[in-house]
Amino acid sequence: MKGGNIALNNNNFTIGSGTSEPGSLSYTSGYMTGSGSLKRWFGSSSLPTTYNYAFPMGAGTNGRGISIAFSNSSINSGGMISVSHNDLPGSTAITPFSDGSLTIDKRSNMNWYVTQSNNWSLGSRTVSIKIEAEGLEGVTDLSGLTIVKNNGKSGGSFISATGTTDKPQVNRSSLSISDLGGSNGNGNTFSIGASNGNPLPVTLLSFTVTTMKRDAVLNWATSMEINNKGFEVERSKKDESTGSFTAWEKIAFIGGAGST
Repeated sequence: MKGGNIALNNNNFTIGSGTSEPGSLSYTSGYMTGSGSLKRWFGSSSLPTTYNYAFPMGAGTNGRGISIAFSNSSINSGGMISVSHNDLPGSTAITPFSDGSLTIDKRSNMNWYVTQSNNWSLGSRTVSIKIEAEGLEGVTDLSGLTIVKNNGKSGGSFISATGTTDKPQVNRSSLSISDLGGSNGNGNTFSIGASNGNPLPVTLLSFTVTTMKRDAVLNWATSMEINNKGFEVERSKKDESTGSFTAWEKIAFIGGAGST
């Protein structure tokens, strides 16, 4: 892939034909978008041990890919991994659980469905994954993010998220193949979990600013609010002599709609 998106249109895109012919993907840019799956074969050797952008899923211009890395370049036997992405807005409250030092109590509605097949055998090896969640609303603190599996704690070990709040990359290490792709024909649904430090409750439809004489008029609309207490309005003033801005200060609080 060297540019542009591939619209899956409810189809499966398969790379490789088996563990002896796993195929390869030369990637520069672009995403696989819409309903459908990217299926990839992996052999038992020459596996990536550093993150490889193996599943370049996306939603419009937002990257939603999954990178994987194996703890060793060789395993007992390989197989197929299939990934599909569902681009859904907002978040959902879940039963709180502990992950590392975090207490996770909500997860994104956007999700990734991962399955595995062909009787993988990693032996003592494990898999690490990195999920890219560009465009996820409400992220203010990367350190409060984790990967949620089937509305609960994922297998493996917690690793702090990387990237930026606009383009978070959420990580997990030491996964077994069933931790990643399920078993007995049942896959795993992964989403982005958040602690109290990341609100994630509001899906913003629009935000406009107009002037009325010496006043600024702010208008915004939301399509979804979950346990939303309200909106804090802040301002920063520009010093015309230096061009610098003052620290942000709270000037108003507008009540939210709770859950809608």
